[in-house]
Amino acid sequence: MQNDDLEEKLRSITLPDVPPLKHQDTVMRGLFTERRTKALVIWIVALPLYMVACGAMKTLFHAGLPFQSSMEEIRLSLGQPVSIIAFLFLPLFGLAAIAASSVRLRQDDAGSGRYLVAHLSPANAVLALLALSIVLYSIFLLW
Repeated sequence: MQNDDLEEKLRSITLPDVPPLKHQDTVMRGLFTERRTKALVIWIVALPLYMVACGAMKTLFHAGLPFQSSMEEIRLSLGQPVSIIAFLFLPLFGLAAIAASSVRLRQDDAGSGRYLVAHLSPANAVLALLALSIVLYSIFLLW
């Protein structure tokens, strides 16, 4: 008899409606966006770094060839449009992606104003420095 009453009470219980927590959604969205951006920028920066590594290996294994001329050969073999895209536009796109994922617009608790919050993780800072060094290298040394 008591089991039947207990079963009826359990069936008649309604679950409370819990509103979703907005701050958890915001934090998780930011973390996932930062991870995806970091993976994208790693691939974007890897292509020019691979080409620079090829130039360095060519210089090491051909002792009489200076590094600048080996990079010039790689740039000429790729063609002007591809080398501009690989050494200039891809790293600039990576810098823009890091900046976009690191800066967020927040609203004050009282709702009176909005402000920008920048959070740059160490891995994103290293990727940004690599991308910036590739851009500077391409501007000052390749062209």
